[in-house]
Amino acid sequence: MPIINLGSSFDYSNGARTLRTEFHPGEYCPLPGVSGMNDQRQGDTLYTTHHGLCVAERERNMYDDSDFFMTVWDPVSRTAHEIMFATTRGWSYPCYASSVDATPEVQAEYKAYLAYRQRRNQVLQRRSQRRQDADTARKAGLTRQQVERLRDAVGLGFWTQVSKLITSNLRSGFRKSLRQQIIDWAQDPAPRFQRPLSPRQMQYV
Repeated sequence: MPIINLGSSFDYSNGARTLRTEFHPGEYCPLPGVSGMNDQRQGDTLYTTHHGLCVAERERNMYDDSDFFMTVWDPVSRTAHEIMFATTRGWSYPCYASSVDATPEVQAEYKAYLAYRQRRNQVLQRRSQRRQDADTARKAGLTRQQVERLRDAVGLGFWTQVSKLITSNLRSGFRKSLRQQIIDWAQDPAPRFQRPLSPRQMQYV
């Protein structure tokens, strides 16, 4: 089932309610009117879009309401984007029937697109990390390789605090001693200990 859209047989663009004269392909009124199911005077209409292009759906839960999103594939740009097709903020019950209907070919293109995005993000993250490491190395008087080894040793959970410690202008004698101990460890090609600081010292970073 593609995305089910909720529309109206009325046009309000000019500040007054008038009957529309143009409709989406297959758009219809689900409630019987005077002249049957296609009587546009009922108001609410339904129509479907993105046939065969719906690749994934998700629900965003919030405190009071929920929004429902469909990821659709764009065969022209060969990218994917999300569309909010239903919400509990208002009446949109018919739209809940929307579901993933992508063809195997579309699903394959979408998976290839996700793999490309993941590879691209990894490359960008590595480039950003190298720039940050170079900046940290310059401020701390280390090489980028020494900074990389130091980051691996202390772990990502402590790296923000450690990098700030070795690049800041410190006043505390105790923190200065910690910084010097870290820098000495990083400059040592064969340090005695696996990490520059003990677990107890890491509590003060």
